[in-house]
Amino acid sequence: MSQLIGENALDLSVIPEPHAGELPTLYAQKLGEWFSKHRSRDQKKLRGQFFTPVEISRFMASLAEPAGPHMRVLDPGAGCGILSCALCEHLIQQKAVKSICLDLYETDLELAILLDRCMLYLSQFTASALRLDYRIHTTDFILDYAESLTSDMSLFGKGLPDYDVCISNPPYFKIPKWDPRAVAAANVIYGQPNIYSLFMAVSAALLKTGGSLICITPRSFASGCYFRKFRQFFFQTI
Repeated sequence: MSQLIGENALDLSVIPEPHAGELPTLYAQKLGEWFSKHRSRDQKKLRGQFFTPVEISRFMASLAEPAGPHMRVLDPGAGCGILSCALCEHLIQQKAVKSICLDLYETDLELAILLDRCMLYLSQFTASALRLDYRIHTTDFILDYAESLTSDMSLFGKGLPDYDVCISNPPYFKIPKWDPRAVAAANVIYGQPNIYSLFMAVSAALLKTGGSLICITPRSFASGCYFRKFRQFFFQTI
């Protein structure tokens, strides 16, 4: 895992360790709080970094249903991994899942190091109940899967993953029309888009039929001309 070097770089040698038997959600929250103390409000706003509280994470996870003994899960705005931790804790309680293949996206390289630490602890914590295989991607989620937003529905599923569950607290900020992500997602863009809607669109396109999309977002996508093309794509897909 790469590490950023510079005046704003974190001292990653003092990352908090989990207590014995600490729930993964609580450890993820602790990592998020530690990270937040070392980043300014402006730095977090620039990347749309707003960490999900434990109570909200657990509520979101409770909406997911087991989809068989082996599940594929997507967490496209992972942060410190609290949503994935909550989901795994919930699925263990259901006693119907034997293994989870988890894909997490986090482009902040320092935050990705904390995410990796949290996922390692989660895999150890859950080892007696299920097998957890996780992959942390530091590439841009929207650019990686912009092809899923094509208007040619016949391309769906061709070379693209199929997830049982997507659970996400996506970043929230406007991007200009010339941003590479806006250009790549032109099929669902009108005017100046907000990044969270692109996360919703791509996530929806990567779900299996019958899969669950669990996102915490503003409700601005539900009205207005800026989100018209997004709504057409989103509701057609869902």
